[in-house]
Amino acid sequence: MISSTKRTETVQVGHHIIAIYHTFEDEINEAFEFLKEGLKRNEAVMILTEDLGKDMLIRKLKENEEELGKFEDLEKKSDVTIEFTSNWYFPDNTNPNTDRIVAMFVAMVDLAISNGKKAIRIFGDMSSFFQYGFTMDLLKYESVLGKRFELPLIGVCAFLTEAIDSFNPKQFEQLQECHHAVWNTTTGDRGAHS
Repeated sequence: MISSTKRTETVQVGHHIIAIYHTFEDEINEAFEFLKEGLKRNEAVMILTEDLGKDMLIRKLKENEEELGKFEDLEKKSDVTIEFTSNWYFPDNTNPNTDRIVAMFVAMVDLAISNGKKAIRIFGDMSSFFQYGFTMDLLKYESVLGKRFELPLIGVCAFLTEAIDSFNPKQFEQLQECHHAVWNTTTGDRGAHS
């Protein structure tokens, strides 16, 4: 199995990736590696997660501030943004509005470029879509984004195995068709490649 550091190093601008994790801790650890690699490449980084993930990431950033800089400074300069998944995708507990979401991503790209960054990389925990009952909206949203981004953007859509297992084979195939690659960090991979 490829290490999370190696996976995050192979990502290129334009990639749209599904990442499947056995545990939430594995997901957050890879999100942190993804973040570090983005800062190293002079890219802005956005992580979409919920309370526990945000707390874990901020703690990791603070533990590594000698290498990465102070979290507060990174956040102030918009080098790192950690936002709640639910606030970003469905702020009013209503169905996700794809046009609004895409417009917000375009604004984030514009901000990153205006701040002298080469691109923005976004790592999104998709668990909230399942918790709020927006699974079909997620499939629609992913199909609008497509396999590759035309903007200077890198996207990783992070799923836990139980979420992936809730898709029927046709839905999972549809999800795969909307992404450049699948990182499957678990065993029993439903045919995905790492």
